[in-house]
Amino acid sequence: MKDNIRFYYKKNRLQQIRGFCATVQCNCSIRKASVMLGIEHSTISLQIKSLEDDLNTKLFKRYKNNRIMLTKDGDLFYKKAIIPLQGIDSLFEYFNSNLEKDTDNSINIACDNLTFTHILPEHLNHLRQEVSNFNKLKINIDITTLEDSFKKLMNNSVDMASFCYLPSINIPVEIQEENINTYKNCLVSGKNDIRSVKRILSNKTFNESYSNYIRTDNSNINISNENPLVLKNFVKYSLTSYVIPELILDKNDYKSFNINKDNMFSETYFSIFYVKNYIKKINIEKFISIIKSNKIS
Repeated sequence: MKDNIRFYYKKNRLQQIRGFCATVQCNCSIRKASVMLGIEHSTISLQIKSLEDDLNTKLFKRYKNNRIMLTKDGDLFYKKAIIPLQGIDSLFEYFNSNLEKDTDNSINIACDNLTFTHILPEHLNHLRQEVSNFNKLKINIDITTLEDSFKKLMNNSVDMASFCYLPSINIPVEIQEENINTYKNCLVSGKNDIRSVKRILSNKTFNESYSNYIRTDNSNINISNENPLVLKNFVKYSLTSYVIPELILDKNDYKSFNINKDNMFSETYFSIFYVKNYIKKINIEKFISIIKSNKIS
């Protein structure tokens, strides 16, 4: 990409970048981007073409049937452009909605079942102890998947996300992650269960749940509700076994089950997520600070 470039598409550089970024966010679909922005398909095509001309590079590679994919330069430009673009958009949203940081009493959180059950209550209790207006806060909790929470963060449906998750998940460049803690995972099986960790790991039908990070081995019983409280009774009678973060186990579990901690399983990450440069509520800033300073072991 060359230096000293002059930019102009109807003298509106911002619209060029917005049209390009919207196309990337819509899986390289100009048609979907036009719906998202509420403008004509041809307008976005012109914005992208003009941006490519101004940058003297190709941002998308074109294929037959109007299919396009990001080039290396396109990926680099998107990662550089999306954060300042979101900052500008958030500025307009702030004033258009007349949102005042010191009078906004809502906290909208996306999380998974594991976080909702075992981590979030303690952090909310810390929040209650540290803010005087806790009883006036409206706290909305949306139990969902991590992937869906990214979408909700970017369309402003939630203010932050709080998740236990597998570290292999790709995090969008627009999203800021702050890792709070990691938890060892262990195999939980019945007292009379002879199944081994080696067998569990070698089982090709081994199921991984990315929403709750509860992993059960193959059995003739199909369990669609992977609630740990439900699974415990099945484990008790050696009907199944499962891999779960250690933080979920209590003293009685160590008495009732075989618990294997051979470090053969990847750790569970507990992290909070929010859109970069887009925290606009004092209550959210406070809550994030409380979570970071009160790690749950």
